[in-house]
Amino acid sequence: MSRPTRSIQTALPIILLLVAVVLTVLGPSAAQSLRRRVEWLFAPVSDGMGMMYLSLELQVDEERISQEAAAKLLAKTKQLEHRLAAVENANMKYRDLHRRAQLLSQLFQPARDLPVRLIPAEVVAGDSMPYSWGRLINAGRNKKLDKEFWVTNRIMLTDRAKKLPKNWAVLSGSVVVGRIVESAAYSSRLQLVTDKGFLAVGQIQRVIDGRDVQIGPKLVKLSPQNATMVPVRFKGDGKGAVLIESVKRSHNIRVGDRLVTSPANPLLPMTAMVGKVTRVAEHKDPNWVTLEVQPGVDLAAIREVMVIQPRVAPPAVKGGE
Repeated sequence: MSRPTRSIQTALPIILLLVAVVLTVLGPSAAQSLRRRVEWLFAPVSDGMGMMYLSLELQVDEERISQEAAAKLLAKTKQLEHRLAAVENANMKYRDLHRRAQLLSQLFQPARDLPVRLIPAEVVAGDSMPYSWGRLINAGRNKKLDKEFWVTNRIMLTDRAKKLPKNWAVLSGSVVVGRIVESAAYSSRLQLVTDKGFLAVGQIQRVIDGRDVQIGPKLVKLSPQNATMVPVRFKGDGKGAVLIESVKRSHNIRVGDRLVTSPANPLLPMTAMVGKVTRVAEHKDPNWVTLEVQPGVDLAAIREVMVIQPRVAPPAVKGGE
């Protein structure tokens, strides 16, 4: 038995050397084809070794746990779920506190210079005077005024010897109450925001309360990240309120939202409050709604006011002058 074994051991290297020489002469393509033909001879050995390795690995890595250990893991999982819910609730509370802190910081931060000048004035034509509130005796056919048109103008006294330009806004505190429609030395006539002839552009500032709003094709929750202003046009209704005739229903405006001025107005380059929405009424088009706004101050009791004078940049000085 030793001689055949020795002959095989002697002949095997010679055979492998001859196979290597033949494959080298034949080239890569022929060697690849020959390898595919004889590969089936080694498949049983390689597959068997792979299956045995996989079986051994599974047997080594597999861990069996008892029912008691499984019950402990389940209880631990539920406990972690409760802790996660508590952390999420605390996170919501902290976010709300952070939002309130930011609001307080904005309210009490150091005041910045406004892009306007303020002219003090005093309203002298109040409700105590007989001509301050009343109805027109004449229907005003030439001016196309209806019979229910309220006289809501006020007379203001200022310290300016020259008349003030028309359409300058007037504030009571931080609330816009009207604009100048006529002026003379030391006095001006104030048209209130509730006057039927008052018309201006503004924007609705919605309260961040998580309401559903339509943004593009999606319905999302209102948040500080997507709470953009809603541009509107408002006018006085002549009966003590401000009216916004058409707003898209998808904006989901609610009672308590604020009407503020638009900073795009060059005569009022700042955002000031006009009033709060007190009623959301149906529109003839179901896709729109009509809003009624109550002024932010009692217009019948205003006395001390400020006229907004927009800052005008001084002309450039040429060199040498």
